[in-house]
Amino acid sequence: MAKPGHLDRAAGVMVGLACGDALGAAYEFGGPYPADMPDEMKGGGAFG
Repeated sequence: MAKPGHLDRAAGVMVGLACGDALGAAYEFGGPYPADMPDEMKGGGAFG
């Protein structure tokens, strides 16, 4: 028998899986990023 909260966790896993799949679909079959593409966040802006 499932313990309390296990079904909620399982539902959360499925929601996370669906969200990750939807967000990654745009990048799934794309080519690799160029080597000179910046991999750091830019500074500045309202929050420094």
